[in-house]
Amino acid sequence: MTVASLLAACRRTACPLGVRFSMLAVAISLGLLSLVAGPPPLAASDVVNCLDAERDLVVRKVRHRCEGRILSDEEAAVWRDKAAQRKRERFERARETVPRVDARPQGVSTGFWVHGDGYLITNNHAVQGCARLTLLQDGVPLGPARVQATRPDVDLALLKAERRPQKVAAFLAQPTPPDGEALRIVGYPSEGVPRVRAILSPGQIAGRPNEADVPLFAFLGRIRFGNSGSPVFDESGAVLGIVMAKIDSQAVFRQTGQLPPDLGLAVESRAIESLLAAEGLTGRRATVGPVLDAETQLAQARALVMRVDCWRE
Repeated sequence: MTVASLLAACRRTACPLGVRFSMLAVAISLGLLSLVAGPPPLAASDVVNCLDAERDLVVRKVRHRCEGRILSDEEAAVWRDKAAQRKRERFERARETVPRVDARPQGVSTGFWVHGDGYLITNNHAVQGCARLTLLQDGVPLGPARVQATRPDVDLALLKAERRPQKVAAFLAQPTPPDGEALRIVGYPSEGVPRVRAILSPGQIAGRPNEADVPLFAFLGRIRFGNSGSPVFDESGAVLGIVMAKIDSQAVFRQTGQLPPDLGLAVESRAIESLLAAEGLTGRRATVGPVLDAETQLAQARALVMRVDCWRE
């Protein structure tokens, strides 16, 4: 029986079982089922070294499935050696940013980016005596930082980090606004444990020294341990200054029997710009902008404000 007659029989009838087996046997013998068999063996030249640059890997692939650059065996060997070295270097850098288990945090403060080359500002008292400084921004570790320069007379410390910021602070060009003007403080105040995300606290300007050359101003606002180094913004997002200290409410109460208001002291932004200039750096000046709602301002500030952790051996 030929294949044609078998097919004709199956079209006319229900294709009896015996006929189906006969068809299968004939089809196999004639090579008609080659499509369900495995692909023909690959030649050595069909498998290549394919570079996956995004993952920094060289993998063996069928030539037509390689979407990256095809490397020779010699090029692939060199790339694999260099990729292994890069992984070791990344591991060592990451390990250096993690404090040892026996290290103890000495203090937590706030800092903020002031220059695109990785410079940030905080308080001098917050980084004194630290064996190591690490940065955390919105819950993400940013690695280590070191002290670049200080101005102890106004409690400022300029730090240098390996990371480059996406956004830097813009300083108010004109003098600090008058008493009673609203302001906003964004930082990492501690409530028993250090925060991992910055929060916003409202306030208002409450006065300044009589001496014009003293770059300080007082403000009313709720600040806590960890707010040292926090930027003080106006309602458009321009930086007016940096938090320096707060009144010791408990000491005042012990001496007077009265609880004072939440009163803080800030260093004006002109002192920060002066420190930058002494290091050959220029700060960014703010342009006149609209009043921001608190939620929008906090979202914008979180891109430039970070937690500064002080570690000791």
